[in-house]
Amino acid sequence: MKNILPFLLLFSACAVVVHPTGGDKDETPPKAIRTYPDSQQVNFSEREIRIYFDEYFEIKDPNAVLISPPPLKAPKLEVVGKYLRIQFKEPLHDSSTYTVQLINALHDINEKNILPDFKISFSTGSEIDTAFIQGRVYTNYTGQAAEGYTVALYYSDIANYPDSVIFPLYLSKTSSSGSFLIPAIRPISYTLYAFNDINHNKKIDMGEDMGYVPHPVNPFDTVEIRVAKNAFDPPLLTYSPVPQDIRSFFLPYRAPENSIIRVVSSQPSFDKTQLLYSNQIHTDTLLVVDFIKADIDTQLHYYVQMNELITDTIKVSFPHQLPVYKLSVHNKTTLIPGQPLLINSNQVIRDVRQEHVHLYVRDTFAITEFTLSSDPFNFHITYPFAEKTTYTLVLNKGAIHYMDDKFSEEDTFHFTITEKNSYGDAAILFSNDAHRQVRIQLLKDLKEDPLFQVSSQSDSIYFSNLPAGEYHVRLLYHDSASKPDRVVPFRRMPSYVYVHPQKLTIRGGWTIGDFILNNKEE
Repeated sequence: MKNILPFLLLFSACAVVVHPTGGDKDETPPKAIRTYPDSQQVNFSEREIRIYFDEYFEIKDPNAVLISPPPLKAPKLEVVGKYLRIQFKEPLHDSSTYTVQLINALHDINEKNILPDFKISFSTGSEIDTAFIQGRVYTNYTGQAAEGYTVALYYSDIANYPDSVIFPLYLSKTSSSGSFLIPAIRPISYTLYAFNDINHNKKIDMGEDMGYVPHPVNPFDTVEIRVAKNAFDPPLLTYSPVPQDIRSFFLPYRAPENSIIRVVSSQPSFDKTQLLYSNQIHTDTLLVVDFIKADIDTQLHYYVQMNELITDTIKVSFPHQLPVYKLSVHNKTTLIPGQPLLINSNQVIRDVRQEHVHLYVRDTFAITEFTLSSDPFNFHITYPFAEKTTYTLVLNKGAIHYMDDKFSEEDTFHFTITEKNSYGDAAILFSNDAHRQVRIQLLKDLKEDPLFQVSSQSDSIYFSNLPAGEYHVRLLYHDSASKPDRVVPFRRMPSYVYVHPQKLTIRGGWTIGDFILNNKEE
């Protein structure tokens, strides 16, 4: 016993308490082990989805739980034990493939390891859509990856929208590298936008960075998008509509040069857009007349298109004021020899009854053989008008049959044909090696608005029928228009302005073959 005690005391003194380490640090994010419905399941009709994981987790970002096609009402997200429950507040669309994506949406409880990406697809019909569109989003100029941006697909044909709300058909988000994948889509063409959805409403709002592909995209395409900071103007900026009467309104806007702006109805019908008319009354204003709407409708939504692509939704509040019918001579009271007489209407013309249209020389001699043609807002009279001669156009009551079955009152117009020798032509040549968008302006005074202007991406332009006199020539260059692979919303000011030091002199009856501007591009 005496020999054992020192040994026990020594053993006791050397003992050290050590807590178990538990092994290496856990760096593995939660792993999905099964789902309900199963991935690729068809004929699914319930309103609840469950995704089961191998450990307990928390939702890090509920806005990163993406459902495509996105429901109008946000679904309820709930963590129940080790599974995520997604409950829809509205029925799923029939015969549609849905994809649920978790992009940096959740992490485990202890180490906060983030699940970077997980997705399942299922169908409410008998087939699964397998097409996809992928690509990468960059910030403009810097070329850095745009992380966390919403990438959304819309119909490329505006007529496919069934209601007044433009809402994404499919969507996804970009990764840290700016890449995205929108899977399980229908095999049709789309319009594609990318934007930083600051308020998470799945819509492009003012103040959000955005970019878009300037042409329809198709399944299996790989695209590149550059998003511009909100310091730049969007490609199309629409201002508040100005109602005129019970079915028409003016729409002011600002858009890039040579863009085709169109307003179409939001009401579902294959033929309704044929009864909605837009007429450009100024370079930045449309007159829109809607024969679809009922007189009792006081508020309606419309889609705005730029070059056949969706750009905006507008809401118009119509007054109960009845329309006023006005006709005016587009050419004012003076015509250049060889020009037709153009009469403008502020209401849509159904047809013009030629038997009620009379043309006279100096109010006395009747002209019986002339050509009359019309479009929804104008009608044209073509005749070999003689120089230095005054003519009179008389429209009897009922000559104009309007789209709403109203008829015009009697009206009279006087106009004079000038001398051809009072006008000249000019070909202007300038530097444009980069094929940038150039606006060529002719001005009497550099402090005033241009009298004539036209846009071109070539290095020459031809002006015809210019009144004799002297003109300043000014060129406005825009960089972005010549770079279709870089979507840069237009800025208000041109990138380079050139004013030629010598004036352009137009002489009546003369053509200047080569007026050369020796400008250097900047």
